[in-house]
Amino acid sequence: MKITKRQLRRIIKEEKARLLSEVAMTNTDIISDVQRWMEEIRELHTAAGIGNLETPDMGGPDDNQTEMLESALGDVMEIFEELEYTLQTKSLRR
Repeated sequence: MKITKRQLRRIIKEEKARLLSEVAMTNTDIISDVQRWMEEIRELHTAAGIGNLETPDMGGPDDNQTEMLESALGDVMEIFEELEYTLQTKSLRR
C-alpha cells in the first residue's frame, strides 16, 4: 500500500494533536496533585507555626524541632509554588 505525501502529513498532524492532548491532560493532573499537596503542606506549616503539634512528652517535636519543621515546610511550599507556576506557564504556551 502506497501513502501519498498528503496522507502522511495528515497522519503526522493527527498523531501530533493526539500526543499534545495527552500531555496537556497529564499537566492538568500534575497541577491538581501539586495544589492538593501544597494545601496539606500549608496546613502542617500553620500547625507548626502556632504550636498546634503534639508535645514532646506525647511523642511530638520539641521547640527546636518544631522551628526546623516550620522552616523546612516553608521551603517545600516555595518549591511547590514554583513548580505549580512552571507547569501552568508551560500548559498555557500550548
